[in-house]
Amino acid sequence: EKRKERCFDKKIRYTVRKEVAQRMHRKNGQFASLKEGSSSWDSAQGCPQDSNLSAEIVLRRCQHCGVCENATPAMRRGPAGPRTLCN
Repeated sequence: EKRKERCFDKKIRYTVRKEVAQRMHRKNGQFASLKEGSSSWDSAQGCPQDSNLSAEIVLRRCQHCGVCENATPAMRRGPAGPRTLCN
């Protein structure tokens, strides 16, 4: 009887996690990186200066030191909001 009552549906307990998961890029239903073919971070990439960036891609910079989002391995939450400070 207990086996029939079990619920194996995924429960999202935190709304923040749900929002983040919905924004993440997916490939075949699983989370994937936005950059196809680059699995590691390369510091030589620098900041792209192309003016033809799509509307979805926003060039972010660290609020403290001004380093580009592409030049740091991760961005973290700061006083101004998510992804505003570099690591």
